[in-house]
Amino acid sequence: MPDTLFVTARFPEGIVPRTSNRATMRRRVHRFIPPGVLARMREAGGSWGTWRREREAVERILERTDRVGVGPKLIVQRRSDMEQLSIRELEIEPDYPDLGCNPYTEEVHYALREEFGKGALRSGGRYLCRFVDGTRSVSRHGYIGPTWQGSAEDEFVTSGGMPMLLGVADWLWRTAKAGRLNVATVIVQTTIRTAPDFAPRPYGGAPHFHLHHDEPGGRPCSL
Repeated sequence: MPDTLFVTARFPEGIVPRTSNRATMRRRVHRFIPPGVLARMREAGGSWGTWRREREAVERILERTDRVGVGPKLIVQRRSDMEQLSIRELEIEPDYPDLGCNPYTEEVHYALREEFGKGALRSGGRYLCRFVDGTRSVSRHGYIGPTWQGSAEDEFVTSGGMPMLLGVADWLWRTAKAGRLNVATVIVQTTIRTAPDFAPRPYGGAPHFHLHHDEPGGRPCSL
């Protein structure tokens, strides 16, 4: 079994995030919160916790990353300069065909891997009942259907950086525009494209250093 992978990104430095194993992720958390610094934590879509001293903050963050699993994004903020570090666990690709989410989302998941190779992408999660970060609107990750949960997926590339990610996004929206996949929204970096024309528009949320795609159907989960 390969080691679990994590993606960490610093804001507002705005650079492509780092993909690393658990040990390297833990070292980055320690470096981000040096002795004497206060820090706090929240999940994307949720509220900030209490400011805590370095040792207690680091212990709580690492304990949370050990059990949170794929899907949630943890955001850590240090008080000294208010910079933030986001932490996400990536999925070890499942061997089963039914992912339990929106069938359209499943079609996109496997189409991307057929086009670019299974090892080229890692999923950051599909179903999570939460608000879009900074709003009170339920994320498409939190949409449910009669027999499924989750109508969105976040994809990370394993190599090639942002040029590779932009290439994957370009292929996806073009394929959806041609009618070969049923996609509602594609977000990457600071650009959002929506069906049916998929014309590029500025995305007002935090920069996406991953590919977000969501599909039509379902209803919001209860929060």
